[in-house]
Amino acid sequence: MKIFVPGGGSRIIPPLRELPDVDEVIVSQIHPWAYGNFAAHRSYRLPRFDDPAFLDRFEEIFHRDPFDVCLPVHDMALLVFSRNRRRIESLPFRLAINPEPTIELVADKMALHDFFHTCGLPTPATRTLEAFALSRDLGMPCFVKPRFIDMRDSPAELYMKVEDEVDLEYALQKVRGAESRYVIQEFVEGTEVNIDFFCDADGAVRSVVPLKRLGMGANRAIGRGEILFDDRFGDHVAMVAKHARFWGPCQLQGYLVGDGEELRFTEINARLSGSSIFVKEAGVNYFAHLLSLLRSEPVEIREKPRPLLMSIREAPFFYSESPIRE
Repeated sequence: MKIFVPGGGSRIIPPLRELPDVDEVIVSQIHPWAYGNFAAHRSYRLPRFDDPAFLDRFEEIFHRDPFDVCLPVHDMALLVFSRNRRRIESLPFRLAINPEPTIELVADKMALHDFFHTCGLPTPATRTLEAFALSRDLGMPCFVKPRFIDMRDSPAELYMKVEDEVDLEYALQKVRGAESRYVIQEFVEGTEVNIDFFCDADGAVRSVVPLKRLGMGANRAIGRGEILFDDRFGDHVAMVAKHARFWGPCQLQGYLVGDGEELRFTEINARLSGSSIFVKEAGVNYFAHLLSLLRSEPVEIREKPRPLLMSIREAPFFYSESPIRE
């Protein structure tokens, strides 16, 4: 099986390469020195996902170097491939991606906020920055962040804690004219948790692995963590999966507040994530089960995680030339 990972995803390339049924992992990158170029079997240069030429170049690469599976793991890639399914469905490869309504749901933090309420899951009070500028109906501190996932890793990206009116005016100046594209959220202090879960082809939850997120590494991905043994999260994932259709490896994010009895849920990632490698090393290999799903095999995950801690060390790598292909 040949797997194409648009946009790289350097953390997930080694676990994919380890799978016996994976012959090659091919990636695309913008920058010739991105680490994913060196971790994969082969890499190609493609424009940004929001570039009008992206899909044309993507199709050129497929015809030049055919692959069996396209596995988007970048948030903007999810939207591009999801919204262009009809264009690419004639090409003979499998698109490993969640259903379109699910991707549209997780792509908009206001829609996701309403979804958590529908599910009965506690979530921080959230407004568009535009609405809050008029109402000022949230206490401070608050947190400003992009509303849509296609804003991540873009020049428009802004994450900022708002302590007072001075901070608020600064944030409003920074995003002037695009206030509706940002949200401001009740600030939550506590232990951040990632609840990785896996759904089969019918949307049934087959595995739930919670972990504490104790630090960030590059690109806001998890840098330090600890496997968490807490049965409560299985019920929360079941409620989320009851109200939306999920496929394959996904992740629910939230916070344990105070003594850990109070919860607040904030995000859903409908894809492999930075903590997927941690879950694998703890004994639950979502990468292998993803391949079973792609082969249309029944998915039964009996593995349970073992106690484990993780720490990411950012190390330099040195090369004489870039392997990326034009």
